[in-house]
Amino acid sequence: MASVRMSFVRLIAIGMCIALLFTPSLCGDSSAEAGEPHAFAIGQVIPLYGNKVGPFANPSEQYEYYTLPICPPKEEERKAHGLGEVLSGDRMVKTKFKLAFRKDVDKAELCKMEFGSDEVEALQTAIENDFFFEMHYDDLPLWGFIGEAREEPSSKDADSEALEVQDEGDDPEKDDEEEKPEKEKKIKHILFTHYIFNVAYNGDRIIEINWENDMSEAVDLDELASSDEEGEDDDKKVPVQFKYSVRWSSTDTPFEKRMEKYVEKKDDIHLEIHWISIMGNVVTVLLLMGFLATIFMRVLRNDFSRYADPDLEVEEEETGWKLVHGDVFRTPKHLTLLCSVVGNGIQLMILLFGMLFLALLGAFYHTNRGALLVAALLLFAFTTCINGYICNSWFKKLGGTNWVRATVMSYTLYIGPFFAVATVLNFVAVAYNSSTALPFGTVVIILLILLLVSVPLHILGSIAGRQYGSPLQAPARTNKIPREIPALPFWRNGWLQATLTGFLPFSAIYIELSELFNAIWGYQVFTLWGILLICYCILLIVTAFITVAQTYFQLAAEDYRWWWRSIFGGGSTAIFIFVKCFFFWQASKMSGFMQGAFFFGYMSLICYGSMLMLGAIGFLASMKFVRIIYSNVKLD
Repeated sequence: MASVRMSFVRLIAIGMCIALLFTPSLCGDSSAEAGEPHAFAIGQVIPLYGNKVGPFANPSEQYEYYTLPICPPKEEERKAHGLGEVLSGDRMVKTKFKLAFRKDVDKAELCKMEFGSDEVEALQTAIENDFFFEMHYDDLPLWGFIGEAREEPSSKDADSEALEVQDEGDDPEKDDEEEKPEKEKKIKHILFTHYIFNVAYNGDRIIEINWENDMSEAVDLDELASSDEEGEDDDKKVPVQFKYSVRWSSTDTPFEKRMEKYVEKKDDIHLEIHWISIMGNVVTVLLLMGFLATIFMRVLRNDFSRYADPDLEVEEEETGWKLVHGDVFRTPKHLTLLCSVVGNGIQLMILLFGMLFLALLGAFYHTNRGALLVAALLLFAFTTCINGYICNSWFKKLGGTNWVRATVMSYTLYIGPFFAVATVLNFVAVAYNSSTALPFGTVVIILLILLLVSVPLHILGSIAGRQYGSPLQAPARTNKIPREIPALPFWRNGWLQATLTGFLPFSAIYIELSELFNAIWGYQVFTLWGILLICYCILLIVTAFITVAQTYFQLAAEDYRWWWRSIFGGGSTAIFIFVKCFFFWQASKMSGFMQGAFFFGYMSLICYGSMLMLGAIGFLASMKFVRIIYSNVKLD
């Protein structure tokens, strides 16, 4: 049996290796390592691709580049995308810009547009929402804003300003008697029509590209709208000309380092402060763990010596955790759900370790667009066998009989809600005509990966867990009649204590959690993967330790219902993470239904997964602890 288990472990390892090998090939990497040429001849035209536009404050609300009426081509020529690029919302299309290698261009005409009232209104709305665009030139991303919204005093305020000053001179005490009303501001919408590209090269390779605009060529959309309204014809169009310039310059930066500019370089002081805060938090948590461990072991040692002392009188009544030895291993309610939680939690824990391992290898560099999402998809597909094995092995340990139900529930416990929420959010993106919406072909590919890889592996793992799992060897026999649980004051309520248990693990990851929020829901590139791995390990250790302490105090209060409370106690950290989501949303500039749906929808799934993972850790640690303490005392 040991050899069979070893073979199953090797099968899992091989599957994860395959997932790691296939991740770079499916992520849609279009860098130099992908095999595309990056050496050009003088005068060679290199296509400039438009990728997306959207409000700067809402990273999830993105649209295809030509959603706005700015020089669209007659026929769109799209670039081929990998799975990772499609998952991340990339929809690249070739633009009209002609950027020839090392050929300067000065105010070349891009196109002449005729804007009606609808087009002007759409551009005004986009400028008010700080719409920006993203382009790619030789796989180098560049960003810019389509326009600028300025606040200027209205003409009414300007005309009445002199009168107000005169009135104040006639009545100097007027300021003291009443407060002046705040002046109304008029928003002026400026559309950028002259794009300037500054491109740096080294030999025959492109190193850097930046964008700027020429304000002298900018157009006031409000004047266009007023001239359109003054026209007699309702369908009158106002002409607007778009231009572009290209400026080439030489640089000594090597081609291998051209992507480093897109990774935020923190100065030494900032990085040192970050490390000090992280290490200080870790040291604080370790001191708390040591403090709790000292007290905990001293109390437990006293319990062992008292229960094992042969000189104690036989008539002395048992108290504390030993009193419930006949009920502590009683099979809990909702056994199938409990085993499914443990299986999914261990799967997600191993998945995160795999993701962090890939990150330390540099697989999630800025050029690998969508690599993170593809890695998560493949690792989830190949680790479902772990989920099935853990769930069904514990199901057999605890005397379960309905194997089919356990197998189905363990597979759908996390992927089911995830698929439901993702489907709703995809329909929201479709309703907004956003490029974030997944095409039907991509959805089919994901379903095929799950059906052809994930489901068979899960079934194999479930069969292995059922076949080679062993019954639970409990150190104490279970009584036929459950013992009555004594009443406790409200502040010693088990569920209340389980909820507060998650605060200490949450404090261990609070700082790094803020960095992750800024990276996920902003434009910051996360690079401190080593620190994140340390915090992740600390989170697991602290969760296990604090849940064991909670279980001991619960058993000491003669309450033997520790099974589900250990899961909820370990997973209650997710409650604090979810509360932080509201504070982060309030502090950010994100707004709108679509962005709110994506933010709270996906953060709910992340918190749900965190609850499963940490709940499984808390349960396994508590089970190990309970078996140890009841194996070290003499029981009748």
